[in-house]
Formats: sequence, C-alpha cells, structure tokens
Amino acid sequence: MSAFLLIGTIVSGLGSAGVVMLLFRLFGRRAPRWLLPTVAGIVMLTMHIALEQSWFRRLEAQLTDRVVVVETFEQARWWQPWTLIQPQIVRFSAIDRESVEPMDANLVRAELWLVDRRQGSMRVMQLYDCETPRRVDWVDAQEATALPPAEAWTSVPADDAIRRVACRLRGDG
Repeated sequence: MSAFLLIGTIVSGLGSAGVVMLLFRLFGRRAPRWLLPTVAGIVMLTMHIALEQSWFRRLEAQLTDRVVVVETFEQARWWQPWTLIQPQIVRFSAIDRESVEPMDANLVRAELWLVDRRQGSMRVMQLYDCETPRRVDWVDAQEATALPPAEAWTSVPADDAIRRVACRLRGDG
C-alpha cells in the first residue's frame, strides 16, 4: 500500500505540473519558474493527505456484507498537522459473521479481524461470555473441545463493543 501511495502522489504532482505547463503554452505565455514546482508540491501534499485519510473508507468499501466493523481507532500526530483537525483511522477490528458460533447458552466463538494501517492484519479466534463480561483466545479451534480454565479468561468492560456484537450475532447464525 505504501508503494501505491508514493506512486499516486508522484504521478499527481507531475501530472498537475504538466497540465499547468500545457495551459501556459496554449495561451502562448511562459510559466513563472516558481509556479510548476509550487503547483506540483501542493497537489502532491493534497494527494498524500487524501490517500492517507481515506484508507479506512476504501478498505471498508471492499469488505463483504459478512464482515461487521466493530471498532475503529483514530490517531492524531503532530508531524501530520491535518490529523490534529481530522484524526486518521489507523486500525480497526471486525467480526466475520460466518465465524460466529454459539458454544452454549452463554458462550459464543467468533473470528476477530485486527487490521492495522501499517502492520497488516491478523485473525484471532476468541470465545466470549455473553453473561459475564469476559473473553478468552481460542488457541486451537479445530482440536479444542473443552472450555478453557477460569484463569485463562480475561475480564472486559461490560460495554465492550466486540463482545456486544459477537453476542448479538450468535442468534443470527
């Protein structure tokens, strides 16, 4: 994705400078020496910001209906001042609807997608307790038949978004 960002930024800068140069030639004038690099720089910066800020929207549009985006995580960085105005979504978590499987009356197993802008993505199978706010990583979903021991469970806030969505989806089957 970084190569796409770099190539798109360079092409937009060169293309915009070319359009400005062409317009000046069509009108029989000569462009000031400072204008082409200035236009190219402004367009390249604008293109970079647009591609960075639209990462999540572009990726979300490619997801199928079976994937539910549960949480997004925004980040503002001082060296990218535009993120101080509009923080950038740099990662998100999602649940695959088809992976949601009720284990018993209160437990549900679901595949969680953890997607990060810079680090790539990871899939984790987790077991959620819909009655008590807790979860556990389901290490080997193919072989495991017994429930994990009590000390393996991790407490989560009662309003945990991932647990809430997984428990809601267990009835959708």
